[in-house]
Amino acid sequence: MALRYYRTFIDEVVTIENSKTEEKRACSMPPTGTCLEEECEEELRAQVACLAERAAHLEPLPRAVVKQVQMAGSRGHPDLCRRPCLHFAVGACLHGEECLYCHQPHPERAVTLDKRQRLLLGNLPEADLLEMLVLAFEAKLRGVAEPCAARIRAFLEVLERAAAGVPEGRRVALQGRLQVDQRKLQQKLQQLSLANLFGVTARVASAELATRSWEALENLRHLSDSL
Repeated sequence: MALRYYRTFIDEVVTIENSKTEEKRACSMPPTGTCLEEECEEELRAQVACLAERAAHLEPLPRAVVKQVQMAGSRGHPDLCRRPCLHFAVGACLHGEECLYCHQPHPERAVTLDKRQRLLLGNLPEADLLEMLVLAFEAKLRGVAEPCAARIRAFLEVLERAAAGVPEGRRVALQGRLQVDQRKLQQKLQQLSLANLFGVTARVASAELATRSWEALENLRHLSDSL
């Protein structure tokens, strides 16, 4: 590929096969009042002429360097990162590496709880709520490698101790439609990403468990940076 500089434009030189004539391309007039001095023009032409050769010698950044420039919101992608950046998706994110939302590819439709499931989760008795969260985190452990799995098990023990401390009398036996909804809710919880599951726990559990949940998530994100 050959490049050329002409009147503030960088253009690819395209030739028609088996012909000495250059392929005709549409041209636009340069903006009024932007003509550069001839000396500057010559310098720019020389720089553009060697761009293709320089690009051919470029090498991918080492893995360690790539990790250092990873966006703040993308840490732990895909299971521990924050939600996708809506501005980045349309090419309008101005925060760059400091953006608090994820810039990595995500599924088109992420698994989330619908309004009915959020209401059910928020109205569950504490014992049932903690039991469902324990089962969801246990399911997540099957696909997580060490040492992240060890951190999740530590938080799981916190949930289990909290569940064990709830009096049995505060458990409510759900029946009929509510029982079916609870089973569907359990399945959906197990399909959430780890980040969303920690977030749900922080929103519906006690203040102490919410703090422990956010701390566990941040620890996992830091740990994923070093792996």
